[in-house]
Amino acid sequence: MIQREVLQQLIDLKRAQLEVYEEFTMLEQRILYQFLPPNFDQFEKITAPGFYWPPIADCTLVLIKRKRRTILKQGKRTLLNIFYAAYEYKIEEYEQQYQQGLKEFQSRFPNTIQINEISLIDAFKAYIVLHTNRIIHDILNKIAHFREIIAQRYQRSSSTKKMVGVSPEVTIDVLHCPFKADELSYLSLGESYIRPNQSALRREEHRETQIKNEVEDIREKVHRQIKNYCQREPPKAMMDHYCELVGSRLRQRFMAPLSYVDFMRAQREFRLVKSIRRKARKAKLIIRVCDKGGGLHIGSKSDYERKAAKYREDTKAYQELSYNPLKEMITNVTNALNVMKQTKELTNDNYSRLVPNPEHVKLSYKYYNPKPHKKGTPLRPIMNTIKAVARPISDFLDELIRPIYDEYNKDNTFTDGVDLIKCLENYAANGHLKPETLFCTFDINNLYTMLPQDEAIRILGDFLRQHVGERVKGVSIATIQKLAELVLKENAFIYDNKFYKQIIGGAMGSPFTLTLANIFMWHWEKRWVRRQQSKKEIYGRNNNGVLYTSVYHKPSAEPCVVPFISDHPRYTFSNIIQTALVRAIRYSSTFAAFNIERRAIRLMLLCNGYPSTYIDQQFRKVFGNSISSTSILPLIDNEGQFSELRNKLMGQTTSR
Repeated sequence: MIQREVLQQLIDLKRAQLEVYEEFTMLEQRILYQFLPPNFDQFEKITAPGFYWPPIADCTLVLIKRKRRTILKQGKRTLLNIFYAAYEYKIEEYEQQYQQGLKEFQSRFPNTIQINEISLIDAFKAYIVLHTNRIIHDILNKIAHFREIIAQRYQRSSSTKKMVGVSPEVTIDVLHCPFKADELSYLSLGESYIRPNQSALRREEHRETQIKNEVEDIREKVHRQIKNYCQREPPKAMMDHYCELVGSRLRQRFMAPLSYVDFMRAQREFRLVKSIRRKARKAKLIIRVCDKGGGLHIGSKSDYERKAAKYREDTKAYQELSYNPLKEMITNVTNALNVMKQTKELTNDNYSRLVPNPEHVKLSYKYYNPKPHKKGTPLRPIMNTIKAVARPISDFLDELIRPIYDEYNKDNTFTDGVDLIKCLENYAANGHLKPETLFCTFDINNLYTMLPQDEAIRILGDFLRQHVGERVKGVSIATIQKLAELVLKENAFIYDNKFYKQIIGGAMGSPFTLTLANIFMWHWEKRWVRRQQSKKEIYGRNNNGVLYTSVYHKPSAEPCVVPFISDHPRYTFSNIIQTALVRAIRYSSTFAAFNIERRAIRLMLLCNGYPSTYIDQQFRKVFGNSISSTSILPLIDNEGQFSELRNKLMGQTTSR
């Protein structure tokens, strides 16, 4: 009788735990389908849409509305994180009570009691496993029905669609937005979303042409790789057979008929894209990727033009031209390279690689990415130089010089947060971390448009002579400086149907510009570095722009990752989860900080359409043996195991 009562108590504990788990799973489905519990609506009514707006109809009102949405989203995400913590705590509390009760049961009743040649304890454990699995199976069946219900309710509820959600959203920076709800939802998928089955809507002859172009491109790349690796031409018959196989596989992929559902989805999303483009042109709007914050941004063309003009005026880095300078640039670069070839400064192979092909080069074009996380939403200039006249020279110099800079400045460069954490741990272990120690960071605005071109080229020569000598892989320092001058000074572009030439700094988007900017900063930093090192202090640079020792999220950044419905390779999604979790483990110095970030990662994935079961599966892969075998949720419940896993991951080298 006593045995039965104790066993029933344990069963009741497990059942209560699973009831909490069911509620937790339902909450996740609400997040996944953007249908939050009713109490979140009450949270939003604190700043209801109908409350007083100032009598202004300009960018100030746009800013107020945007900040209101940001505050609501952040508040709801914080509240969800708290809900998550509460559910996890309750589930773990029941688990601890169950394990404690099981231990007491084992101590009171010896293993000599057997049922069908199995000890009572083992029989009970087996029963609990079956009982738990059956209830979880029932919960999953309920959840499937629950998903259908909330999906239908969301489609029918106009008020719910107007509520501010927690999923990533497109940033709207205009007073009057012409896009409908389904168009905004599509834009909210972000810049990384790939429409599936795009080629299926094209005519058959267009798809056949695309396949031929793909095969030729693959053939050229494989041919070049084999030639470079084996130092000889690949057999033509073998290459032809390989290309036939590739073409056959591509035809199977691109020419196969779609199911009705997939075809309708492809058509619907194609119509959405055309509608968005048409409305953006008509309303003179610009849709761009947010700089560093993630997601897309909708702004007015006039606002972009005003800010771009102010940027040009502030930096004085650009000179407007009255003509197309492309032919002149081709002539200048070709003549300079011809002279270097004649004077034996360049080998024939290097000359062939660097000389521009008039049929393939194009004028660079400039665009701006907005920074909505900063006051006034300033713009970051980006130059597309992929087919620029001097792009081969920029690639060549970057490949030649960047490894040298990385090698000689590795002690003063933080590759990532883990690199900084290790440095700080050594600093503290050596007794240098004191109560009066100050941590300082600084940033340089518009570095690329502040570089004085002639001085930067001179400093480049000084750096190479100091660390390498007079030649780098057979190329003289003087020749490298001449090539660098071509990259900087033969740099013109088109913006808004006007031609410009950059007269200060280098193009942000050209590979060599980053290396040159780093070397320029090296010149001004070296005295400061020597002074800090003599005092056993730390000095370092982080090329990503933000230094942190724990996982940091910009307050206005949207929780954007590749949406689960995107047409990416399937391994992309597991890599995203693994990278985020490993980063959280390595960056979090405390177990509590890690749990906060782990919950934030789970919410981010749900907001981007990742199913709960898939998230659980990937979490278990990353955490491995650190998860208790009896845990219902895929989480680490032991601080010691977290520390052990973190130490293991911290010991892994970070690629530079």
